[in-house]
Amino acid sequence: MSKSLSTLIVFLALLVPTLSNAHPGHAASIDLISGITHPYSGLDHFLVILLVGFWSALAFKKSWLGPVSFMLGMTVGAMTGLFTATPVALEFVIAGSVIVTGILITTNRSFSERLSLVMLASFGVAHGLAHTGYLPALSSYNASDIAMDIAGLLASTALLHFAGLYGAQRIMHSTPLFAKLAGCATFMYGSFLLSQLALN
Repeated sequence: MSKSLSTLIVFLALLVPTLSNAHPGHAASIDLISGITHPYSGLDHFLVILLVGFWSALAFKKSWLGPVSFMLGMTVGAMTGLFTATPVALEFVIAGSVIVTGILITTNRSFSERLSLVMLASFGVAHGLAHTGYLPALSSYNASDIAMDIAGLLASTALLHFAGLYGAQRIMHSTPLFAKLAGCATFMYGSFLLSQLALN
């Protein structure tokens, strides 16, 4: 089996845990494990986090800038979500981030570095807000539980970003069509999410 084919199989296998879920919510408890598993609990979060890493490898000379920007935004969003009510429109914003990420991957579009970093940071803010804004019975947990949960979320996000970066570096040179297909599928999924939200 060639290296490019094995890389493609591993990349696709990452999708398996989330194919049957959209964004079902949080676990009943808050701890390090709940934070680590959350990005894998919904296809919307999973795709955006993974493909931010993928697109960053294509859009930035220093590919780590994209993931760092997203994670900084996620940290701000998660901390803000501890003290404010989650806006009703947040799920629409997250669905929009899925659509935009799909377009970026499909078109291989890049903007100015500053604009790109601001855009990724704003995606991170939305996903961070979604995490802490929906935590169950937040007031019943202590600061230590919440800190461990957010640490797990950031660690898991970093791992998915790295997987996206690695996938882009390996796949784009051998099977660029896969990137186009992944981007189109992401765009269609985001559009489906948006239509479902609009109908509810």
